[in-house]
Amino acid sequence: MENLALIEKHRKRIALLIALFLFLSLYVIVFVFLLTSAYYKNIQGNEDLINTTERVRSITLTYDTLTNTNDADLNKIINTILKNAYIYNYNWVLIDNVKVENIEEYNLQENEFRIIDGRRFYKTSVERDDIVYHIIVSNKYTWLFSQTAKSLLVLLLISPFLYSFLAYLLCKFMTQMYKPLKEIIINLEWFASNVNHEFKTALTEIISSLELAKLTGEYEEANKYSVSSARRLNSMLDTLGMLIHFVNSDYRKERVNLYRVLDECIDDLETLITDKHIKLDKKYDTKKTLHKYIDKSPLVLSFQNILKNAIKYSEIWWKIEISIFRDRFVIKDYWIGISEENISKIFDRYFRESYASSGSWIGLSIIKRITEIYNWDIDIKSKKWEYTKVTLKY
Repeated sequence: MENLALIEKHRKRIALLIALFLFLSLYVIVFVFLLTSAYYKNIQGNEDLINTTERVRSITLTYDTLTNTNDADLNKIINTILKNAYIYNYNWVLIDNVKVENIEEYNLQENEFRIIDGRRFYKTSVERDDIVYHIIVSNKYTWLFSQTAKSLLVLLLISPFLYSFLAYLLCKFMTQMYKPLKEIIINLEWFASNVNHEFKTALTEIISSLELAKLTGEYEEANKYSVSSARRLNSMLDTLGMLIHFVNSDYRKERVNLYRVLDECIDDLETLITDKHIKLDKKYDTKKTLHKYIDKSPLVLSFQNILKNAIKYSEIWWKIEISIFRDRFVIKDYWIGISEENISKIFDRYFRESYASSGSWIGLSIIKRITEIYNWDIDIKSKKWEYTKVTLKY
């Protein structure tokens, strides 16, 4: 399990580094956004002041005409525009209701923006009746760069919580990303463990057979056992080699006709079925179709292993019942069965209640591993010397 611990450590480290990168990137983006926003808000404030000044200029040129209309709505609009406007010459004020206090001491230049006491001022001039009037318009000014600094300070204060949240989300995301890799490593370790045992078992049988033949001279019998052990080992390697590639990923799924796929598996085992004169009772209509979006390979391997066990431990001339549904298949054989106290051990590697038939002894442990990878479920019900019923829900 050291490889898994290393993967886990690597996953967390990458997640934390990505979280740090994203957090710093976010901080820089917010910083640039706030500065840019402050800059353009400042420009917008100046433009608004110029537009207001133009409206004040128009009112100045036509003030007498506008006020003589006695239009209440128009007067309200004029007063709103003139609220922060100062119109005067150096001798008198043009508009009586506009106060001019200490304006001259500001010493504003023509077409100049200036910020005084939290307000933005803009000065221009207009000539009326050969008299030059000075127009000074103001609006409220907020130092937006100060707001930017405050916003960044708030972001800095919440940064530990934000970083922790990003790290948590990325750890969850990386867990899903690394899941196929972890499954492959688990399968490889599982494969190595089984191969180690099976190689030793098969080689021991072969060596023993050959040594015994050397002493007895019965080379034909030794050759028979050696070939049998080699074939069993080869079959087991094929099965375990296939298991290495099993990963619960959507990209492996395909639309399959369950009836057709499982009938093909039955055809592959036709020799075993014929040798024992077993009748297959298919409880489904082979002329119909039943499609499902599923990973085909583990389904085939599971069905073949379960059916092969059913054939091995069925009495000659007896029957095996096979039922297939959209979410499960059921195989029931009649004869040896499994004692109640051993049902819980049946998925243990190398456990086999009956030695009446040869095999690698790891078939059901492989099926159990497949169910763990694909989140399937397998259930075995049995009664000694009567029947065994295996249900695989996929």
